[in-house]
Amino acid sequence: MHGIDLSADGSRLFSTSYDGGIRFFDLKTKSFSSFRDLATAGNDGLKYYEGCLYGVGANVLKKYTLNKAEDGIIRTEALLSDHEFFNDPRCLHIEAGYLYCLANIEFEPVEFGRGGKRARKAPLSDSYLIKLKL
Repeated sequence: MHGIDLSADGSRLFSTSYDGGIRFFDLKTKSFSSFRDLATAGNDGLKYYEGCLYGVGANVLKKYTLNKAEDGIIRTEALLSDHEFFNDPRCLHIEAGYLYCLANIEFEPVEFGRGGKRARKAPLSDSYLIKLKL
């Protein structure tokens, strides 16, 4: 598991794993929802905000719109892809309507499995925090 967050009412745990994708766990019944979509795999960070999940991994920041019951995903959209400061972004934080993303955690260029493309051609010298209005 790489990222976890709670629903606004604290009844549901959202989790993601790099290979297994996003899962929904009901804390009262102690069971997972039936939702399973491996297309949601690949995130390292995961945050809940106003009926949506935000995930980041493999140089893409995505928004996952949840169904009304918040136990499944009905739409996925890429918000940022291969941003100039991205080099294996992972950490997300949401506060006061803004999403913050730690854009790079690696000091050397990262290779992703999809075609072996390097995210950056040169090692990093600085860290960046990206701020995005939701």
